[in-house]
Amino acid sequence: MPLWLAMRGADPFLLQPGRDVTIGRGRKCDLSLYSTQLSREHARIRWEHEGPVLFDLDSLNGCYVGVDRVLRHSLTPGDAIRLGDITLLVVESEGPPRPLQQGEDPPTEVSRVQSDELEITPSSLETQILHRQAPVHEQLFAWREIEWLLDQTSAAEMAALHDECFSSDDLTAWGKQYGFPGLYRFLSLGVLVPRDPASELDHAAPATLASGLTISPRGDKLRRHREGDRITWNEMAHLRHRVRQAVLYPALREVARAYRPGCGLDDFKCEDLVYEVHKIYAVEVPAAQRALGLRRLLCLGILAPRPGTDASAWYPTDDWSQKPLSVGLSLRGRAVLEGFRIEDST
Repeated sequence: MPLWLAMRGADPFLLQPGRDVTIGRGRKCDLSLYSTQLSREHARIRWEHEGPVLFDLDSLNGCYVGVDRVLRHSLTPGDAIRLGDITLLVVESEGPPRPLQQGEDPPTEVSRVQSDELEITPSSLETQILHRQAPVHEQLFAWREIEWLLDQTSAAEMAALHDECFSSDDLTAWGKQYGFPGLYRFLSLGVLVPRDPASELDHAAPATLASGLTISPRGDKLRRHREGDRITWNEMAHLRHRVRQAVLYPALREVARAYRPGCGLDDFKCEDLVYEVHKIYAVEVPAAQRALGLRRLLCLGILAPRPGTDASAWYPTDDWSQKPLSVGLSLRGRAVLEGFRIEDST
C-alpha cells in the first residue's frame, strides 16, 4: 500500500518507491517547506530493500522520529518525523490521506513534546508564532499563492509558461514571440519581475523589456506545478521572511499597527502606504532608499500594477508622488499587512 507524508497546511506528499526525496527549505528540494529552523537541504528519504529510509543531511537542528534524534531511520507507517518545527506523519493509504488540521496532534510520542521544550531561537519569529498560538498562526499563513495564480491564469497563458524560450537566463526570444501583452500580463501577475529594482526598464521594444526581466520564485513554482510536480510551499512564510529583510520592514509594521482599530485595512490604499512611508514612519531613511524600497515591494508582489496599466507601472516616478498611482496594494500585500496587524494584537 502506498506511503504518504501528511503535514499541517499542505497537501499529502506521495513517497514513490525508488525515488529519492530531498526535504528542506531550499527551492530546489523535492519537498520544499519554509521554516527558519530547516536547513536548505535538511533530510533525504531513500529507498533501501523496498522500504523508505530517512537520512539526516548534516542539518543544524537535526531529524527526530518520535522523541529520538536520528541520523538514519527506516520509516514505517505511523512514524512522526520532526524537522525543526515541522512534523511529517508517515501514513499508509490507497489514496491521499486527509491533511493534519491545526490543533490536531499526530498519534505518536512526538505529540507529548511541549512547545516550551523545543529549541526556538529569538530571531525565529515565524516559529514562535507557530508554537505560541495555533489559531493566530492559521490566520497569518492562510494565503494560498499557487491556487490564486491558477485561478488568474488562462490556458493560453499556461501554455506560454511551458514555451521552451521561457527561461530565467534569457527571456529575449520569449519576449519577441509574445510581445508586450504577454510581458505586461506576467508582470502584473508577478510571474515575471525586474532583474534589478534599482534599474529602469527599457520598454522601447518587447525584446529590450524582456532582457531586464527574470522569472520570480512564484512564477517558477507555478510552472513546476503545472508540469505535474508536487509543490509544497509556505508562500506567506517565504514572503514574510523576504519582507523582514527589507529596509521598509519597520515602517510596514508600524502601518499595520496603526490600522489595527476600527475597520482595519479594508479601505487602506497604496497611496496611504506611500504617504505614511514618506511622511511618518520612514522619514529617517534617505529618499532614494525609500523609493528603492517601494520598488522592492513591487518586485515582491506586495504592490502590483493596476489593471490596464503597462510597463509605466514599473516604475512610478522616483518619489511616487503622482495620484492616482499606477500600482496598488495587492491581495498578497494586504495579507502580509493583515498578518502583522493580527500578530501585534495578540
